[in-house]
Amino acid sequence: MSFVIGGRPLAERLVAEMPFFVRQVLAEVTERVPEYQQLPGEELAGDITRVIEQTLRAFAEVLRTGALPTADELRPLRESAARRAEEGVPIDVVLTAYHVGIQVVWEALVPDARPEEVGQVLELNALAMRYLQLVTPVVSAGYLDERQTMFDDDRSARHTLLTSLLDGTRQAGPYVVLALHVPPHPDELTPGVDASVAGRRKLRRLRTELERHSREPVLSSLTPDGGLVLVPGDDLQRVERMVTDAARAAGVTLTVGA
Repeated sequence: MSFVIGGRPLAERLVAEMPFFVRQVLAEVTERVPEYQQLPGEELAGDITRVIEQTLRAFAEVLRTGALPTADELRPLRESAARRAEEGVPIDVVLTAYHVGIQVVWEALVPDARPEEVGQVLELNALAMRYLQLVTPVVSAGYLDERQTMFDDDRSARHTLLTSLLDGTRQAGPYVVLALHVPPHPDELTPGVDASVAGRRKLRRLRTELERHSREPVLSSLTPDGGLVLVPGDDLQRVERMVTDAARAAGVTLTVGA
């Protein structure tokens, strides 16, 4: 199946005018998504431009055949998303760029449709939606896998530092060492509520609040019941505020030894 708009096959036109469409998509993405304006020029001219062209060529093939791309054909998009994750580009920004790209192609090609081609326009719209539905989870998976790897590496590094500080094989600091007892949140005791989920949510709120008070990493070994926390510095008043705010965020009364 080949879509014909304005009396000309869309795939043929998209490939023939590829340099124009690549420039147009890049211009629209950098204009509509401010975060892309902050990327280095060499990245925009290199990796980002290359990914835009790969995406448009994949879409041109979809237009030519009516078949969605395979996992192998989508691998470059997954790899590109992983690089954006490594660079710290937010995932919503990454996904928006793909939608903007398809929109640019749509706005450039569809207005040329003739009255007898309206049916093909509707079919094209449905196909473009299916294409985005396929691309979005692939890009998201590539991004999130890389973020998880980065998170695991960071967590491993923090755990190694925490262990070496506690067993005395590494000297650093000063740190305030906190021993915490964290009682159950009321949600953990409510019949019908998954206590493990409620406990993990309580723990996440507590950790987030502790991190919020410190520019340097707060080292911790915590479970929903409590554990150890090493707070950088020796400002005990700041530590007291941290504990108070952490207890409020967790929604429980903490028992703390410092």
